[in-house]
Amino acid sequence: MEEVLALEERRRNIDRIDKTIVALLAERMRQGLAVGDLKRKQRWPTRSPDREAEVLARVRSAVAGPLTATSAERIFTLIIEETSAVQALVGEETSAVQEAAGDEDAAR
Repeated sequence: MEEVLALEERRRNIDRIDKTIVALLAERMRQGLAVGDLKRKQRWPTRSPDREAEVLARVRSAVAGPLTATSAERIFTLIIEETSAVQALVGEETSAVQEAAGDEDAAR
């Protein structure tokens, strides 16, 4: 019975941590979208290999066991890819809206 209670408690802790991780990922994505907006305004590329390498290096150096540097790098590579994908998608939507607005202006 104690083991079942201990298991349930650990699972509740994991659920709480997962909720925090998701909230932090959402905040990171919001920041990434803001960065993407700035890049679009300056006509800079969405991806920056140098910046991505810096982020991954910082993540690897911040790792504490039992998480390995390799695991952390894989996780953050996915986070970077998802952020870039959303930046690109928002950029396409923004361009489409701007084009439509331009077409409306031309029709007037």
